[in-house]
Amino acid sequence: MAIQPLAEAFPMGDFLAEELEERGWTEADFAVIMGRPTRFVEELISGERELTRESAELVGAALGTSAELWLNLQDTYLAWRQSHDEKTQASLAAVRERARHRELADLRKAQ
Repeated sequence: MAIQPLAEAFPMGDFLAEELEERGWTEADFAVIMGRPTRFVEELISGERELTRESAELVGAALGTSAELWLNLQDTYLAWRQSHDEKTQASLAAVRERARHRELADLRKAQ
């Protein structure tokens, strides 16, 4: 069964902003709950700061979810973004080609 590529993914910060809005919490409120500066929350939401395992644990604890939920949202978005970046895809294609040539060279040596 083939896995369908995502049509579009959204940054983790979009989901976090939406969750805060649903709860009626400001970024400052959330920062106080997590014991972090407001700028920390602003950077998570804007995407200026990548979510770490530690910060995902804080977000999850504050919202009653798992850290994995937030890490998976971030990872899904980053993978989607990478899959739509022409420069990255060209670089990956070049790596695959070099690996294929190396495997062929190794096969020739083995004969």
